[in-house]
Amino acid sequence: MKNGVSSYSFAPLLCRKEMDLCDVIRQAAEIGFEGIELANIHDKWMDLSYRPEEVKRAAEQAGIEICAWSMWADYACENVGYEIDRVKKEIDEAAFLGCSLVRTDICGDSNSNRFASPIITGLQELCDYCTEKGITLVTENHGRAFCFPERLDELCRLVGKPNFGLLCDFANFAAADVDVVHAMSRISPLVRHVHMKDCHLLSGERIYPGEGWYVTSGGNYWRCAITGQGNVPLYSCLHSLRKDGYDGWLIQEFEGIENPVYALAQGLDFTRRLQSLLVSCK
Repeated sequence: MKNGVSSYSFAPLLCRKEMDLCDVIRQAAEIGFEGIELANIHDKWMDLSYRPEEVKRAAEQAGIEICAWSMWADYACENVGYEIDRVKKEIDEAAFLGCSLVRTDICGDSNSNRFASPIITGLQELCDYCTEKGITLVTENHGRAFCFPERLDELCRLVGKPNFGLLCDFANFAAADVDVVHAMSRISPLVRHVHMKDCHLLSGERIYPGEGWYVTSGGNYWRCAITGQGNVPLYSCLHSLRKDGYDGWLIQEFEGIENPVYALAQGLDFTRRLQSLLVSCK
């Protein structure tokens, strides 16, 4: 398994214009990451302008791989044809940068028909488009619509494409009050990409803890943690993945309140120690 980082981890610095994407790539390499996932590049709230050629050159000079591209999408929208065309343009960008994997969302949480025909056929069309470019298409256990293992399993079965799978974010299961170990036992054979994310969890019987805490689906409290310092059973998660043959990227996606550069360095150190432990326990 290789270690990477999501550019989203640097969102506070990017939004304040203290860094640009090339700075993020250089910082990621300096911390010690082998790869970087570019996330939310065209989202309006990020407001990131970038030149693909410059970003590609920065990665080559830093000796770091641009391994994945992550975007928002909604295939339950009124004009799904336009949405698919928009996503294809981002897939083209990802291919130019050398990404072997693209992550897409599916639909908003308000959509009750998560397996509607336009959603499934749209994903199948995009999988075929990705095949031409040697790209794997994944969706994430993200939000309340697709944060349950049985729904993710069903989605993969309906799409039925060999280059379609899951991005597993361990902490997202916890945010939906889903038992992480149970979820991994169900979906680990379908996982093609991993967000190595941890979180702090507190009982909803307490009063609201304060800034940085979110309310889970079940009314408990959740806050992103430095990897290894939270409540997620990360060893069990990785052991499940390794047992099912996963040998892909472990991406640090940090969205906590600590300084991201410090947090990511600590998270990478913990992940490396965890990887060594897994190897020694063959």
